[in-house]
Amino acid sequence: PITPGELLCLGSSLAFSGLFYYLYRKKARAMARIQEAPKLQVDDDLPVLVSTADGRCLPYVALEG
Repeated sequence: PITPGELLCLGSSLAFSGLFYYLYRKKARAMARIQEAPKLQVDDDLPVLVSTADGRCLPYVALEG
C-alpha cells in the first residue's frame, strides 16, 4: 500500500522534473539560436552594416573582436 505522503512526494518529484526539463529545453533553444547567429567582426564596417539592416536592428548577432 502507498501512503498519501509517498504519493505527495512522487507527484511533486514529477512536477519539478517536468518544470526543470521545460526550462532546460527553453534555454537549449535560445542557445541554438545564438550559436547559429552570424558572426561579425567589430571593425569600421560595422556601423555601415547596422545602418543598412531593416529597422537598424540585427536580431541575433555574435560580435567578435
